[in-house]
Amino acid sequence: MDQIKKEFQIFENYKKENNVELIYLDSAASSLTPDTVINKMNEYYFNYRSNINRAVSKLATKSTLEFENSRQLLSEYLNCSEEEIIWTSGATASSNMLLDLIALYDEENPFLFENNEILTTILEHHSSLLPLQKLARNKKMELIFLELDSDLNLDISNLGNLISEKTKIASITLTSNVTGTLVDIKNIARKIKEINKDIFVICDMTAGFGHVEINFQNLRNYVDAAYFSFHKAFGPTGVGALWIRREISREMTPSILGGGIVAKVDRDMASFRSDIKVFEAGTPNIAGIIGEGEAVKFLRKIEGKSFSHSKNLVEYFLEKVEELNSKYINIFQIKTFAADPDKNSGIISFQVLLNEKEIHPHDVAEILSRYNISVRAGHHCAEPLMNYFGIPSGLTRISFHIYNTENDIDILLIGLLKIKSVFEK
Repeated sequence: MDQIKKEFQIFENYKKENNVELIYLDSAASSLTPDTVINKMNEYYFNYRSNINRAVSKLATKSTLEFENSRQLLSEYLNCSEEEIIWTSGATASSNMLLDLIALYDEENPFLFENNEILTTILEHHSSLLPLQKLARNKKMELIFLELDSDLNLDISNLGNLISEKTKIASITLTSNVTGTLVDIKNIARKIKEINKDIFVICDMTAGFGHVEINFQNLRNYVDAAYFSFHKAFGPTGVGALWIRREISREMTPSILGGGIVAKVDRDMASFRSDIKVFEAGTPNIAGIIGEGEAVKFLRKIEGKSFSHSKNLVEYFLEKVEELNSKYINIFQIKTFAADPDKNSGIISFQVLLNEKEIHPHDVAEILSRYNISVRAGHHCAEPLMNYFGIPSGLTRISFHIYNTENDIDILLIGLLKIKSVFEK
């Protein structure tokens, strides 16, 4: 892993500035970015800074070619058509756009009616859940939730009773950004379609993308749309992708209107282009999307390694926590909320207890930061899940990626014991 870390200059820069190693355990919020991605974005700004598509200059031609090359690289990585990839600013924009497209389609071809239902899960990120709530509210539909079993996996034993002809949409996350739970989306989506083939199935893949293989050719008979952000998968901020099966997107009207999407405009009306760019109005994050192409190349480079590496780190942390809890039983305890390592994308949330009283997660994160350990604390944009766990104050979360090591965990455990010392005073 030392060789991999050398591809991320932030580690060296942090050490130079602070005279200490950076322990970065916050990749579920944003991964770090390899130098190749940053260099590629700078190449655009330094060498061919121009807008894309609507010009014939050498600069514009070069930037357009590089921009479209990123779409090709991503389509090959995901095993789907380039005509199924819509560039967005991230998962939140993708989720909102998708639900707006569905609402627009319903206005022209009504299929969502009062008392219809949307199936989703207690694991959903707010960027998935809030647009679903908005659609349900506007269409007077009801949200139905899949909950968890004792191993923090989705409990689908009652799936047949939760789905009927009233169910029109199912939105199922690929991975929990709190527990790391990897959902068998193909199996669940297949079961959903077997019960009601007309249900529109959506998958938020944000917390899993970059950790597990995603092959849309294998999913396309069961999943109709999916989305993710690149800032969690070694790419720049402000870049995301929305995938919609092309036979479906062809029937949709764009929800964001502006330059670059039209075939013809007169004073009163406009007609739109027929390709996927009809959903990409305005000037996009050109540098970011060009950088995304390099992030895909990096994902190719570590393909097959990321999940197994994170699995080993999850196992190691859980073992060390068990040792710590045994040593300080009834005094200082770490209560973990994490899927089993075999079904975990590298995310563990936990509660810190001293004499059976909770130490607030924000205090935990702040003290760890004193020791150059980056973690996340709070609700993690999953407040319904926190309420489900009965922990309104939230949890501290650590998340691993390819650049983390067992030494990072050893330093984290020392930091946790420092917390014990602080609150015992």
